[in-house]
Amino acid sequence: MLKQFLGRALNTVIKPFGYELYKTVHQSLGAKEAQDEMVVHLRELFATLEIDTVLDVGANHGQYYEFLREKVKFDGQIYSFEPIPELGAKLVERSSTDPKWEVQQCALGIRSGKAQFHISDKPGWSSLRELRRGQSRHTDDLRITRSVTVEVRSLDDAMAALKAKNLYLKLDTQGSDLDVLRGGEATLQVVKGLQTELGCIPCYDGAATPAEVLAFLAERGFWMTAVYSLWRDDDLRIGEADAVFRRIGAQG
Repeated sequence: MLKQFLGRALNTVIKPFGYELYKTVHQSLGAKEAQDEMVVHLRELFATLEIDTVLDVGANHGQYYEFLREKVKFDGQIYSFEPIPELGAKLVERSSTDPKWEVQQCALGIRSGKAQFHISDKPGWSSLRELRRGQSRHTDDLRITRSVTVEVRSLDDAMAALKAKNLYLKLDTQGSDLDVLRGGEATLQVVKGLQTELGCIPCYDGAATPAEVLAFLAERGFWMTAVYSLWRDDDLRIGEADAVFRRIGAQG
């Protein structure tokens, strides 16, 4: 409580000058403790399923790529997808130094086409969906700085041009994870493991509930193997969580 009080007090002082504090745990990988636990789990899961290819959907600044290479020690193929133009361009440039990293500058959704992508003033909150206000102070404090038209591809269309055998799918689309899954029915038949972000507090208009995501995956033979809280609000409610799944019967 003291940290929250001090943070709010300091924000009151610095906000008129164009600055603002926010919790670094509100990143796509969560707090360090959750990252450490996920490292151990993914190493075991990747070994069990003989994962050799990862789809990194919602790459942002490349945090998950770095997490896989530096922490999980994954040395297989990574395909990253990032729709924000400047971030995608930087990732393309960075990927030139890694022959097993390919970057696609697009979003993934339920079908291929064009859509408006809403870019937030804080990292990790940009989305194809509109922010839902009045649910949490964290989203109420956010500001959409601009919207850009981006290419959207379905997962099945994106996979048609890619080579993958033992596939792990990571989703972090801020509200559109279930849309990506629905646009990838054929791909899901060969996905051995995946992780998706569960929106426990509804932060985006029209986003699927955790129950809807869990039901969709259960119907397709995916079972949860781990779950990690990404952030909590002032009432200690989990706002978003990363859930890891494997398809039963998917042996290496």
